Amino acid sequence: MIPKNLKRARSFLKRALRKAPRKGGLPDGMQFYRPGRRSELNAGFQTYYRENADKISKGEVPARYLKIAKLVPGERVLEIGSADGTQSLVLARSKSLVCGVELMPMQFEEACELRKKWIKNGEVVERCEFRNEDVLTSTIDLDGFDTVLMSRVLYHFRDSADAMLEKIAQSKVNNIVLVGCPIRERKWREHGVSGDDMGKYAYLASQEGMESVLHEHDFHIVSSFSSEKGDDPIVVASRSL
Repeated sequence: MIPKNLKRARSFLKRALRKAPRKGGLPDGMQFYRPGRRSELNAGFQTYYRENADKISKGEVPARYLKIAKLVPGERVLEIGSADGTQSLVLARSKSLVCGVELMPMQFEEACELRKKWIKNGEVVERCEFRNEDVLTSTIDLDGFDTVLMSRVLYHFRDSADAMLEKIAQSKVNNIVLVGCPIRERKWREHGVSGDDMGKYAYLASQEGMESVLHEHDFHIVSSFSSEKGDDPIVVASRSL
């Protein structure tokens, strides 16, 4: 007999993605984040990081990082897909423990260098650490964290998104904060695809897509913000253990 929670895990993504309109015909796409030699990697650095890299290196971060940080509950935070490390370092200013996990070696290296620069500039962020791992196969102990943050990351998991959320659901994590992408969300609403290699998985970048997957894993929505003004859609959820 198949365990109830495994049946739910298998059927989740099919149900969620069934809600996405099918107007477009773009393929579901190839893997965007993948390990390998440095020269083979798509750098993946977001525009808001590239355009503000000099200021960020001095601790002067764009407002989006501060907004997200204010919405993250708990004292021990795991950021999955920490990229250049900026958000994790901002969180480390006020949290007791922050761990950023990043699959891409290039982003991981950038995060480690950024941490060094912040510490040299007097920022107290020693409580933040970075790990270059695949979180799906990592030995990191999720039970050691109150909160998981995924900022513009969930949809990159594609058909592994449910496995990731199920792994979190089976841990002692109390809170999840998901940040979507207004551009992918808008294109999904218009065409049912993201307009690039993300395909139907762009649904997971939308406000209702994120809310849906969290409900599927028994988290209740604490607060939810739309992309109506061009901001990132953000969903904060928690549960009682």
